[in-house]
Amino acid sequence: MIEGNIYEVNVRQYSPEGTFKAFEKNLPRIKEMGVQTLWFMPINPISRVDRKGALGSYYAV
Repeated sequence: MIEGNIYEVNVRQYSPEGTFKAFEKNLPRIKEMGVQTLWFMPINPISRVDRKGALGSYYAV
């Protein structure tokens, strides 16, 4: 991708529901902003083993 913009999304923290369905409601607004690429942060559950801090580590799967 030479030109364009990327919108990074952490689905779990994007809305109180933390679901793709809840995020989907915002797609028209994001499209109006001219976003061309969605970059989804890891969607797998955060492990309790090897957690780092209260929120945990995305890499502790």
